[in-house]
Amino acid sequence: MTKVILAAVMSFSSLAMACPNLEGSFVYGGKTTIDIVQKQDEAGITTFEVTIDDHTCAVCKYDSVLRADGKTVRKDFPVSNSAEITTISCDENRLKFRRSREFYDETGRVVRTDDENFDYRINRNSDLVKEIIQDETPVYKSVHKRLN
Repeated sequence: MTKVILAAVMSFSSLAMACPNLEGSFVYGGKTTIDIVQKQDEAGITTFEVTIDDHTCAVCKYDSVLRADGKTVRKDFPVSNSAEITTISCDENRLKFRRSREFYDETGRVVRTDDENFDYRINRNSDLVKEIIQDETPVYKSVHKRLN
């Protein structure tokens, strides 16, 4: 009985974090090609490797891949007196990218916070849709045509 309950919990938790299939090549910004390779790592976490035209890593400011594990990661940048707090997760067939950037004065007090919240999904034409989110509501979207 314990095994059945454990299997049900594991199945439910994997469904709760189900990521959309975003893999493909897309036109981004009218002329740039963006490639997304999607995999699951050894822990079962969905990862996204994102590169642009010349195979340069488009997400390497954060890491070599985006891990949709729902964990909040903080990176401090002492040279610019700032920090980025990023959470990447999947929910309702969307990749959710949430980032806050904090700027500090010389005493370490936060003087400004900028938020960037994006959802990524595939539309019915198999194109990549990027939505800007405010208060968990889409306020702007751009559609990037699939190349393959």
